[in-house]
Amino acid sequence: MSGPRSIHLAAHFPGVNNTTVWSDPEAGSHIEFSSFVQMAQTAERAKFDFFFLAEGLRLREQGGQIYDLDVVGRPGRDVLAAADGRVVVARDNRDLCGLILVLVHAPHGYRTIYCHFAELAVRVGDDLRRGQRIGALGTTGQRAWPGYEHVHLELQKGPEKSGVEDPLLRMAGCFEPSARYATDRLVLTYPVRC
Repeated sequence: MSGPRSIHLAAHFPGVNNTTVWSDPEAGSHIEFSSFVQMAQTAERAKFDFFFLAEGLRLREQGGQIYDLDVVGRPGRDVLAAADGRVVVARDNRDLCGLILVLVHAPHGYRTIYCHFAELAVRVGDDLRRGQRIGALGTTGQRAWPGYEHVHLELQKGPEKSGVEDPLLRMAGCFEPSARYATDRLVLTYPVRC
């Protein structure tokens, strides 16, 4: 017979999405920092070997390709333009997307689609700069609900929905007002403040 064996305990929280929204009222908020501190302290008291907490980002993939992302945030939080562009759609779609905004990014031939706003702050025809406020994060549409507040971001090449591409391949990270971003190609920044 061998000596005593040890077991490693771990907590893994992969970010907020429709399968990890907390339903226990005593669990606290899934978007307040204090809730994450409480979870980490509980794991520490239980002598867990490690605790992994991912950012509030959900990626959707199909056939091994990421085709959009949802960035979780507080209701009413500012949603920012991910790149310079012109507003071509700003309306209530009354479908999965709810309040929708579409920006065209010339001369690159791309467009970004944002969904689930609580309110829109821009109109069709407006020219926007990266980091400019375009609306407030909310839960409009059929893919968002109270407790899963987020902004949906999708990237499409050309005017067809079939031209969807992985937005993370062009993501430079958080928007920094003093940063200089490439102009010879499309570079995106997160649509919420980090």
